[in-house]
Amino acid sequence: MKLTLVTAPVSAPLTRDEVKAHCRVDHPDEDVLIDGYINAAVAHVDGYRGVLGRCLINQTWRMRLSGWAGKIALPFPDVSDVAIRYRDAADAEQTLDSGVYELVSSPGRGAIRMRQAFDYPALYDDAAEPVTIDLTAGFGANATDVPWTIKQAMLLLIAHWYEHREAASAGVVIADVPKGVDALLMQHRCVSV
Repeated sequence: MKLTLVTAPVSAPLTRDEVKAHCRVDHPDEDVLIDGYINAAVAHVDGYRGVLGRCLINQTWRMRLSGWAGKIALPFPDVSDVAIRYRDAADAEQTLDSGVYELVSSPGRGAIRMRQAFDYPALYDDAAEPVTIDLTAGFGANATDVPWTIKQAMLLLIAHWYEHREAASAGVVIADVPKGVDALLMQHRCVSV
């Protein structure tokens, strides 16, 4: 399975003003630094490589598969939409009718289940990954849809980075993530497929 981001979220889960209020910063001198910390916190938490293993704000990802399966495990929970295309035996792109599959959600990861009537069309045999699935995943379209516990964990992490800017200082190692961050994120963490 190959997975790539197609459409990034339209906004970050936190605004600069929210972060500045949390860090008690009331001047614009470090706005660029704070924006960098927001981006780093989002990268730490969000998406396929984030520690949560899930998308925060709706985003579109593309999966490429080598063939058909009766049930296709999705890389994320909270999938709201899928579209399946494939290269047929003549190497022409076809779109699968949404009536031949269903999106199955579960507490962990979602899946696509092919209905019994699905006849598994022949695929182009000279393509390594002839099946393409575009999926939309996330808690919702806006920052307000992201659970507050995740946003609070990101605020704690950013404040930690803001206060400890060096790689190591007075017994604090920058690689250490404050325990409160992990405690807040734990309930939202998903295991990779």
